[in-house]
Amino acid sequence: TELALDAIDFERKDDFRKSYSSTENTINPAVASPYFTTDYLKITQETPLTLSGDSFHIYIGVAGKGSLQYGDMELPLEKGQTLLVPASCKEIRLKGMVEVLQVSC
Repeated sequence: TELALDAIDFERKDDFRKSYSSTENTINPAVASPYFTTDYLKITQETPLTLSGDSFHIYIGVAGKGSLQYGDMELPLEKGQTLLVPASCKEIRLKGMVEVLQVSC
């Protein structure tokens, strides 16, 4: 659609790599655009997260092994796995030794 085409930047850039903090057990903002935000999290201990907004969140495992807990449900999260957390979930916990990207709209 036209909206999707508007969201893509087709111009080649030499500075496409982004620098961001890697503080453990906290949200480290990486990329922000009008359409989405991406944050980096390096989890080394159980970390509670309060999710705000009215949008879903996506968690992408990029290294290590851990899990995402919501209430009594616990799902594995490791390198190569992706989890979609509905907007209705406001409190989650990340556990283990895992690095993830958190994407939200």
